[in-house]
Order: sequence, then structure tokens, then C-alpha cells
Amino acid sequence: MVTGASSGLGRNIALCFAENGHDLLICGRNMASLKEVKREIEKFKVSCDISCGDLTKTHILEGLFEQASSPPISVVVNNAAMLCNGERLRDMDTSRIDGMIDLNLRVPISIAKGLHHITFATINISSLAALEAKKNRTIYCATKAALKAFSETMLLETEGPLLNVYLSKLKKDPTDYGLNMKNVCVRIYESFKRKEEALIMDGRGN
Repeated sequence: MVTGASSGLGRNIALCFAENGHDLLICGRNMASLKEVKREIEKFKVSCDISCGDLTKTHILEGLFEQASSPPISVVVNNAAMLCNGERLRDMDTSRIDGMIDLNLRVPISIAKGLHHITFATINISSLAALEAKKNRTIYCATKAALKAFSETMLLETEGPLLNVYLSKLKKDPTDYGLNMKNVCVRIYESFKRKEEALIMDGRGN
């Protein structure tokens, strides 16, 4: 199960798992984009189900839990997140603060609790912002640091392996700087297969 799979890193992670023979449950807010990703996934001769909706809504999460339980999933990739555009805390709307906390932190916690009856591996896509203080990214850093603390504590009480992935900026096009998205997905999959607990990739010098 990959959240935030309609585009970007989530889409590429889903395709990487499909290429390695995994059936998929992909989640996102854009049905048209999810259907396109589904078509790409099915080229690898694996099955793909879709869950479309806002994961911060309780009824959407409950529907997702039902889909993920029958048949039971084996891997959860928590990729969906609200990014920070360099806003000072005093300039942020309360609704944006609440939304960032909900999606970046509460949703992964809710998924862990809602699917507690299933033994599965977890991959949390985080950021170097979980490890470093960043000016004008107060809430984003706070949510990612809290997700790190939650994940490390869950390692003490969960049966399934758990991998935290800390990334810097990803390339959006060939002329951009940062990490190559496909290379990142390969590294994530390799770390997952080795049952590692942390993967740090810093492409700020590239």
C-alpha cells in the first residue's frame, strides 16, 4: 500500500514495487492520476487497487483499512505529506498548520493503529528536516521529527520491520538539482529488502 501515489515519489515507489512483482493498493486524491498509475503498474503483470480520497478524513481512512485488510497487505509506504514552502509560523493559516500535522503525523499513526491486526512492514518517507532545524519550516520539521520519534518507538513494539527514509530535495526535471527519483526508489526498495531501519540520502551537493 502506497499513500500519495498519484504522482511524484509515491508514483515511482509504486512502480518500483510493481516491477519487483508486488501487487499494489495505491492511495491519493486525484482519481484520474491514480487510474493512469494503475495502468502503468499493470504493465508489470501485477494487480492494482485504488483508494481515492483525503486521508485526513476519518471515513476515507476507515474505507482504506477495509481495503487493506482483505486480502491483508504486507507493506505500507507512508509517503503522503504536506510540504512546506518556507513560511514563517506567524504567517501560516491555522488550517494549514492543522492540515500539515494531520497528514504528516496523524495519518501514519492512524494507519499503524488501524491496521494493528495485520503484520506488515512499514516504510515511512521522511525528510532531512526530521534531523535538522530549518528556518521558516517550523511545523514541517516538527511533524517529521515527531514521525521519527513515533517510528523509532514503534520498532520496540511491532513485529513487522520498519524503515525510516530521510531525503533531501528530489529532482523534478533533468536540469534541476537534487536526488534522482528513480535511484531513490531503488535504494528504498533495497533497504526494505535488507530490513534496514534507516536510510539517509542527501543530494544537496549534486
